[in-house]
Amino acid sequence: MLDFSNTSIRLMQVHRVGNKFENQGLRLSVDFTDTTDERVQESLIKLFFSPFKNPEYFQFANDATFDNHPMYRYSTEIFSAPGEQMKKQGEFIANLLYDVSEHPSIKPGDLCVVYFGHVGSDGRHSDALGIYKIEHLDTFLKFAQEPESYTVTALEGLGLDKLDKACLILNQDPETGYKVCCADRSGRVQDAMYWKDDFLALVPRADDYHFTEQAVNLTKDFVTKQLSEEYEISKADQIALLNRSAEYFKSQDHFNEDEFAQNIFQDPGVIDSFQRFVNKNEEENGFSFTEDFDISEAAVKKNSKVFKSVLKLDKNFHIYIHGNRNMIERGTDENGKKFYKLYYDVEI
Repeated sequence: MLDFSNTSIRLMQVHRVGNKFENQGLRLSVDFTDTTDERVQESLIKLFFSPFKNPEYFQFANDATFDNHPMYRYSTEIFSAPGEQMKKQGEFIANLLYDVSEHPSIKPGDLCVVYFGHVGSDGRHSDALGIYKIEHLDTFLKFAQEPESYTVTALEGLGLDKLDKACLILNQDPETGYKVCCADRSGRVQDAMYWKDDFLALVPRADDYHFTEQAVNLTKDFVTKQLSEEYEISKADQIALLNRSAEYFKSQDHFNEDEFAQNIFQDPGVIDSFQRFVNKNEEENGFSFTEDFDISEAAVKKNSKVFKSVLKLDKNFHIYIHGNRNMIERGTDENGKKFYKLYYDVEI
């Protein structure tokens, strides 16, 4: 969790970044934005930390050195001397965002570069650099009392939870690429790619959250894809394995690969197949969970939809399987029609 109870905005600048494909240009601010008003500070901090209620941590990508990573260099320069470097490096950041805004669907917007003091994360406190893009404004109605009536004026503004894209770079662990939070509320794949990959160049941080997320998704892929290629397994049996896996992640505090495989898959051949699947993923994607880690409750909650328990039969029936697999029986009648037989004690 992030702790911003004692956080302050020390420096802030805002630039206008257009779509490069449309030749909309870039407009850089000359001066810093005045944030000395206490109410403005309070509102801005609420706005800038709203995307990180349940933060997921990343780090800047690193092949061998960070020398060729622009966002790492800009952040390091700012952290080294914020008063001297913020304006110059902030302009570099705005130029970089404009350079990667080449897809026609990328919207223009206001880019806020913010230097924070005293941001807490998991018990550690440090300065932080925030980068935010605002692409949409809301319409607000302002009522003003006149001597004999009220006037109403329509104004454009930003809600305190309406940031489109956000990034928070904590001045922690620079040797591994800093500790970075990233958010994008657009939901569009192209936007996510240009913000997280092209602009920020982030990779998952090797922590319990990402180990848990990786383990959950690898389990789902193994059960729904790999296992059915090697064994004749019904959808009901797949769902039973997913339910068993979900219960493990929800009830256990610690993950051990061997223990997990033994508890969930039980059959030696299936366990061996799972371990080969994990090793293959590590070779192809370069990121896998370690054999032992603490299970992240936040990661399990976010990825709980992976463990679907719905058995879909043609377009006629959806069967929700939550418990005992032995209470559902699969078969084929004398005419070749497939069926499921359900056993129960009480009709609710």
